[in-house]
Amino acid sequence: MKLLRDIRGQTMVFGAISLFILVSFVALVANVGEVVASRAEAQNAADAAARSGALTQANLVSTVAFLNDGMAYLYYNSLRYATNVVVFGTLAELKEHPTNPPDSVIGVSDPVGRYDQAYREADEWIPRSQEWMNIIGRMQRAMAVSGEHLVKREIRRSAAAKSPDGRTRVEAMAFFPDFRFRPQRGGYLRLDIDQIEPDRGWHITSNTGYTIEIRRIGEFDWQITSSDGTQITIKRLGENHYRLTSGDRELEIRRPSADHVIAKVTGEDPTHVESRYLPGLGWATHAVSEDSEVSYEPFRDGGFRIIARPGGTVGVRRGPDGRLLQWNDALGRWEPIPGDRDSVTVGGRTIPVRRDNHISLPGRTVLRLPNEIRIGPIRFTIPDSVRVGRTGIQLRSDSVRIRAHVGPARFIVDDAGGQPYLDINGLRTSDADGRWRLLSQRATRHRLRWPDPSRNFWIYEHVRGESYFLEDGIRRLAHHAVHDNDPAISPWSSGEPAWTQWYNPVTGNLVHPNAYHQTRHFNPDDDPDSPTTEIRAYARDMLRRDSGRYVNINVNAFPRPFRLTSDFLTFGINVAVWRDKDTPLLEGGREGALRFHLFDNPPWGYFAISSARAAFLDGPEADRHWTATFDTRSEIQEWVARSYQNLYEPVWTAKLVPVRDAIRSEHIDAIYPDTGTSFLFQGLFARHWGVGRPWTRSTSSGDVVSTDREARWHDPDPPDEWRQFRPPMDEVPARFRNIRDRRGRLLDYLSPDMEDVLDH
Repeated sequence: MKLLRDIRGQTMVFGAISLFILVSFVALVANVGEVVASRAEAQNAADAAARSGALTQANLVSTVAFLNDGMAYLYYNSLRYATNVVVFGTLAELKEHPTNPPDSVIGVSDPVGRYDQAYREADEWIPRSQEWMNIIGRMQRAMAVSGEHLVKREIRRSAAAKSPDGRTRVEAMAFFPDFRFRPQRGGYLRLDIDQIEPDRGWHITSNTGYTIEIRRIGEFDWQITSSDGTQITIKRLGENHYRLTSGDRELEIRRPSADHVIAKVTGEDPTHVESRYLPGLGWATHAVSEDSEVSYEPFRDGGFRIIARPGGTVGVRRGPDGRLLQWNDALGRWEPIPGDRDSVTVGGRTIPVRRDNHISLPGRTVLRLPNEIRIGPIRFTIPDSVRVGRTGIQLRSDSVRIRAHVGPARFIVDDAGGQPYLDINGLRTSDADGRWRLLSQRATRHRLRWPDPSRNFWIYEHVRGESYFLEDGIRRLAHHAVHDNDPAISPWSSGEPAWTQWYNPVTGNLVHPNAYHQTRHFNPDDDPDSPTTEIRAYARDMLRRDSGRYVNINVNAFPRPFRLTSDFLTFGINVAVWRDKDTPLLEGGREGALRFHLFDNPPWGYFAISSARAAFLDGPEADRHWTATFDTRSEIQEWVARSYQNLYEPVWTAKLVPVRDAIRSEHIDAIYPDTGTSFLFQGLFARHWGVGRPWTRSTSSGDVVSTDREARWHDPDPPDEWRQFRPPMDEVPARFRNIRDRRGRLLDYLSPDMEDVLDH
């Protein structure tokens, strides 16, 4: 107590308190600095990875554009060699006119020799140009195959690079989408699924031409219409007794038992048959008539006796070799049926006894005994199954179930119990919110919409992403070949040179044999008082020279340049990185009263997201600027179809773009509250994080060898840093989903607030 009253004691107390506060502030500053540094390192790693990937893409695109320009130049030269053959061949025809005009009238010296020279040049350089263009085409394909791997490898290398102090900046990485440069077309599928009325059937159509309608018109009376125009009505008359009607054909089929089938066809070629299954023999089929009767009863040695009234009887069985045998009453033995046939003759009528169960009836009708009927493309299986192409239908007295496969869509439609049920590629009725969901990492997406909740009508859409490269058309190649190389026109001119009026650069041949001609006026006697003779030669006249070879170019022998698709401008390079939380300098206890919440780290670690795009120079010469994409899909499609930069301008670079603009809602036709940002987060959630895990294998000697292998990426040249790069692959997406804000709310990537947060 004396010490406390002493000034020295008070100083010690205040000093201890001050020291504690000072240490706390030092720890706070250190921890805040550590958190800021960790976040900065993660963000820098994401930015570097996204930009390096976009820059590698830009370099790849620039190289392809440069090669395209070379292909256009070679194609133009081939066109010029061909037109030279036409021009000088026509002049040679003028020279060989019966009036024998001099070269001064023709306008060129030695036109026949000039033609021969033009022909030799075309003979040498047109095939050579084709060969060179094919070499360039193979180079482009090799670049497309390897380019996507090079871009991905560059993204991973940049993300895995260490900080200047030697620390690993991030521990896991994912990017979206998993793009493809190898030419491969995408596709769009739409299914319209409409319930006709409750318990009355369905009408389903698609943009591919697929149509199926199942309509209930009675208690068990169904009408089915398919996309090929086939219509069939199925009516149940009783237990295992049905009537099938298709056009002017009607089939009534009754199955008294599993081994007894009766079929009656009415129409243009009526037929009435009865089939019985005879164990050990097969199906015996006979025609039914009012004035005769056929029956079957067991006979000796496992055979059967066939009885025809009137007519007679015959015993039949099969021998050890499977051949049909007939009993000879006179000799008391089994004998082969004459002609080695699978039928017997009883009372003048032939009765087939077949091992297979197929019976062909008139009108493209086939019975597959005992319970399947095929009428054209429709197959009905007793008691309730119908198949039309790749559509399976199960008919019930009060409902219908449909299973079908249309393009990439596999779906089930059911209305059992009066409640519609849909399952289309995993999307069910409860998912009909219009949100895009991912089907693959290549941005293939699908969604289910319910436009009007007052009626049972759904729309399913499936979009398969295109490759970033596709083969260009010959029309654009010809346009660039002419406009970029012909000295008579400007590269930005919309006009065409005069020679394209008679020679089509798209088809590589004359517009018409008479489209090109040369006309001269000639006075053979060189007398002013004599009349002038007009001489003319048409391109058709010179086609006889060398059989017209090299006048026409086989455009199919020339490879097509690559062009960029709309997907390239829709999805950029989007990278997410993660690093685990750090241990702070001063951390409170987890269980006691002493806990310093101020120094707690985020339990999920640190995430950073960055987006980048390849950009090109756009705009008029006086106002050139870098453009990475456009606001609307129509602008993107216009650029893809017509822009000079697609893909003949080798000037591309990379630029970072705001994450909230990385995938724009307008580009993917998102419906509120879904946005391009939520679609991006969905893609990152679904990604495989990281680059590899160690694995072990046993050698033939029994030794266990541990090595490093990339589980997904197969990098042929992994950097040394990869051994330090051990991402918890499955843990990262789980932690990503458990991110909470300061109020403890889980991350909701459908929330519009996400657009404000991601303003990087």
